[in-house]
Amino acid sequence: MKGVIRRQQPDGLLSAFYCLLDGIAMQMFFYEEEEFERRLKDIWNIFWAGIKQT
Repeated sequence: MKGVIRRQQPDGLLSAFYCLLDGIAMQMFFYEEEEFERRLKDIWNIFWAGIKQT
C-alpha cells in the first residue's frame, strides 16, 4: 500500500501517533463506553485526514 500516507518526517508522524494513543488511553477513563466510541471515531477521522495522501 505505497502512497497511502503523505510524505512527511517519520519521527514526527510517530510522535503524533503516540500522542493520539496517549490521549485515547486517557479518555477511556473519563467517558462511558458509548461516548468513548463516538469520540474515538471522531478522533481517528480527524487524525487520518491529516496524514492521508490526497
